[in-house]
Amino acid sequence: MSRNSAHIALLVLCMTLLCACRRTAPQRPSRPSDPPKVDSALLALMDINRHLADAADTELVRWVRQQPAEFVQIEDGVWLQKPLPAQGGVTPRQDERWNIHLQVRRLDGTLLADRQLRCLIGRKTLPDAVETVVALMHDGDSALVAAPWYTAYGVQGYDAVPPYENVLFRIGLTR
Repeated sequence: MSRNSAHIALLVLCMTLLCACRRTAPQRPSRPSDPPKVDSALLALMDINRHLADAADTELVRWVRQQPAEFVQIEDGVWLQKPLPAQGGVTPRQDERWNIHLQVRRLDGTLLADRQLRCLIGRKTLPDAVETVVALMHDGDSALVAAPWYTAYGVQGYDAVPPYENVLFRIGLTR
C-alpha cells in the first residue's frame, strides 16, 4: 500500500506542476470603450511651436540668400558658411575637453554674447547647433553658423539672448 500511495502522491505532484505551469491569459483593458484622453492645450502649444519653427526657418533662408558668402544647410535648419571646416587634424571626441570661443549675434549683427569656454564635448552644455558644428570641426578651425531659435537657445533664451531668437554663432575651436 505504501508503494501505491507513493505512486499516487507522485502522480498528484506531477498533475499539480503541469496545471500550475500553464500560461496566464493577458489582461484586458479596464475600459476598452473609453478613447484616450487628448490634452488640447498641449496640442495647441505644439502647433504654435511648429508654426514658430517654420517662421524661423523661412527667416533664415531669406537671410542666407541675402549674404554674399555661400552657406550650406547641414541639419535641423542649421546653416554653415562655406568653406566648411578643413579636413584633417584632430577632431573633438565625446567627453574630451576643448576650448571654444563663442560669439553670439543677432541676424542684424548685434553682439549678444562673447564667451571663452572650456567644454566637455557631447555633454549638451552647448546649444544643439554649436554641438552639431563642433563635431565637424578640427583643432584651430573657426566657423560661422546661422541657427534657428529651436537649435540655439530655445524658448527660454540665455543671458542677453532673448527667447525665440534666431542667431549667428561664430565658433573657434582649439585644444
